[in-house]
Amino acid sequence: MPPTIQRTWGVLFNQWSEWSSKDPAAQLLLEMLADLGVAVEAGVGGGDALEQAKRTFAKWNNRATVRHDERDAMQVELVQALENLDNATLCSICERGKVLEERFPAGNVHLAGKMPIPNIAFIKEASKVEGFSGTNLGLREVILDSALMDRVFKHDQVKSICFLKCTYPESWDDFTLGLLPRQRRLIFYGAHASGAPGFMLDGLRRITSLRILEFIMADFVHHEDCYESLRQMYQLTTLSLARTLTREKSGGWERDAAMSMLLHLIKHGDLVELNLAWCSIFTDGDYMRLANELKRKGGHLIVSESKS
Repeated sequence: MPPTIQRTWGVLFNQWSEWSSKDPAAQLLLEMLADLGVAVEAGVGGGDALEQAKRTFAKWNNRATVRHDERDAMQVELVQALENLDNATLCSICERGKVLEERFPAGNVHLAGKMPIPNIAFIKEASKVEGFSGTNLGLREVILDSALMDRVFKHDQVKSICFLKCTYPESWDDFTLGLLPRQRRLIFYGAHASGAPGFMLDGLRRITSLRILEFIMADFVHHEDCYESLRQMYQLTTLSLARTLTREKSGGWERDAAMSMLLHLIKHGDLVELNLAWCSIFTDGDYMRLANELKRKGGHLIVSESKS
């Protein structure tokens, strides 16, 4: 893996697929920088936020290289600048806490920090979706029926959607989400007592632009065909299954299926950040195995405190 993000901009942005296999974490930062550049050029937001965003973009875009120990600072500044412009970021909503070196010698296992509800102006009534503008869309406690989704699809600028405690109709259609051409991040937060989607996540698998996928207390994941779809989502750099794979809600077959799927994604996909906080079906031995595989590509694993 390259020790730095080497910036040969005329060529690099056309070679993301090649770089992805070598250093997907660097690719993610470059994509965030590109998003900020587009927002700055378009004059999104205006005022002090835009001026600060211009300075942040110039600071990192003018660098010849970015060292590994500078990446966290770069991510923090890019995320802040994008959020100030009300633009979608490629950052997970879970805060990465301290490194658990005593428990996991690999040195890349972090204690889960806060898992806040995203700072989004959530829409609670389907009729208000049509008046939405921006790239970060939040839907709260609404029914995801075809009428609502038809309204969502009118906003082709949307890059990030958070479904917070929404109601999922029986055999809901995840394939239609792929009709949004710029989709980069999807968060399913609190999907209780939901049936598996009609396409068993195969619709999400086909969203080639999708980089971050977060299932937090998402009951519909518990299906063999959903795992098979997840197994093929090579484009993901960040995957969260926090509070989803618990002993109380998982079947006896799920631990083996989940481990097989996750190891496959780490080895063959772009996955560099995996959040398994409060996933009680896994053992410390499972976490160590996943952490060791992630370490080979500079990746991180997020877990919760052990109760044993």
